[in-house]
Amino acid sequence: MTNKRFNKTFFSNLALIALVFALVLAGFWGPQIVRAMGIPIDPARFTAVYFQNPEIVAKGIAAGDLVVFGITNGDRLAHKISWQMKSGNTTLQSGVEEIAGNSDKLIAKQSTGAAVGSRLEIYAGDLKTPISVWVVG
Repeated sequence: MTNKRFNKTFFSNLALIALVFALVLAGFWGPQIVRAMGIPIDPARFTAVYFQNPEIVAKGIAAGDLVVFGITNGDRLAHKISWQMKSGNTTLQSGVEEIAGNSDKLIAKQSTGAAVGSRLEIYAGDLKTPISVWVVG
């Protein structure tokens, strides 16, 4: 009877150790194994641009006003994202910002040189459609 109890305890302890080992391995290599099986676990990368204060879209801005906009890096890795501030066909300012993975960065720039009666447009990354605000005065 003691031998059966020993075998039962030994095998249940061995099963518990194997389970813990499998969980540890899954924690380290689980994402790679799932990706190798063709199951998508990472969301698609995206870039977003927005005004910090969305009310300026309704009110408009005056040429020279400070415009604060944000850029979102929707990827798990850091990326350098380029941006442009345009008025009509004129590029007023441009730059490149390094943004950490799954993070936002606010950028504050003067709208000096913006043409009254036109839209101030801000492009970011590979986005084809800008955010824009009317220059009213």
